[in-house]
Amino acid sequence: MDKTKKQDIVFMIMSVIVSTLLWMYVTSAKNPPMQSEIKDVPVTIVNADTLSDSGLVMVGDRTGYTIDIAVKGTRKDVIAANASDFKVEANMGGGYRVRGINSVLVEIKEWPKNLTIPNQPLYISVELDELVQKTFPVTLQASVKTKSGYAAILPGSIRPSEVIIQGASRYIGSV
Repeated sequence: MDKTKKQDIVFMIMSVIVSTLLWMYVTSAKNPPMQSEIKDVPVTIVNADTLSDSGLVMVGDRTGYTIDIAVKGTRKDVIAANASDFKVEANMGGGYRVRGINSVLVEIKEWPKNLTIPNQPLYISVELDELVQKTFPVTLQASVKTKSGYAAILPGSIRPSEVIIQGASRYIGSV
């Protein structure tokens, strides 16, 4: 092989190496690692029915709980992540629960695997109240106005004669 062909091959190899190094630099510079926070990730409440065994009930809406999750990853992955990519649960069945505000551990079940979640554990505050049951009689209160010469016929009995209401003591007490 002559000398110019050898130089051409060396230059080609060098240009491939330089272009690869340049590509690696540009990719890392344009997609650096970063940390961000995904806001308002919905929390699913599970095993809330087991609270009744302890004589407790959740106060308020079970679907209104959200948390903010800190995530780390490459810029591209962090920017692409949103709240719907996460599956988050709070288990009401585990732990000791009392009437009032309770901190409940939140478990992240699913998340984009190219992200890491550095700040664990996460909690939500759940308000619990005493579960009460109260029986109320059912009565008919009717006021009927009829034209002259007509009579109103009212039913002789009402069924059911009583109803049972069960729920948080603060709400049942106001019924």
